[in-house]
Amino acid sequence: EELADLKKMRDTLLEQVDKLVQENNLLKKENQEFQATISDLNVVRTDFEKKVESGSVLSANNVIMIAYKEKSSTKKAPTVIAKKADMFDVCFDISQNRIAQQGNKEIYLRVISPEGSTLAVLSLGSGTFKSKDGGEDNLYTVKKTVSYDGSVKNHCLGWKPNMPFASGKYKAEVYIDGYLA
Repeated sequence: EELADLKKMRDTLLEQVDKLVQENNLLKKENQEFQATISDLNVVRTDFEKKVESGSVLSANNVIMIAYKEKSSTKKAPTVIAKKADMFDVCFDISQNRIAQQGNKEIYLRVISPEGSTLAVLSLGSGTFKSKDGGEDNLYTVKKTVSYDGSVKNHCLGWKPNMPFASGKYKAEVYIDGYLA
């Protein structure tokens, strides 16, 4: 009778082991499915984050560059002749963007000479920044930190290099937080 009880106990244990093996296999399969779903969701999330980042890039509109001839320490007169200019202002509007986070934004201004080089004087605040469009280091003419509250605002950045400007046409590029605006 003891042998019969042991056989019965063995059969019960074997049934339980078989049941646990089946449950374990089912759980492994479910785990693989969950891992695949998680992987798919991570791809979707990454794609979504890129779209949000792309959509939150601020743009600069109505960009104007005005060259000035300094008349006195307090007066300046606009000029269209580059070699007569002592300084310039670049003014622009930062557009409204409902996706972009509010707060401080770094504005980098690159002024490109007629020869194609960026005007920069390190002792006057020029430097380099990493472009988020291509990842390369770019030289900038001047930078400014502005507070962005989500609304359209006009900003101006000025630069007085204490050296003559070459004759020709100059180009202004505005970058906001590393993106060409």
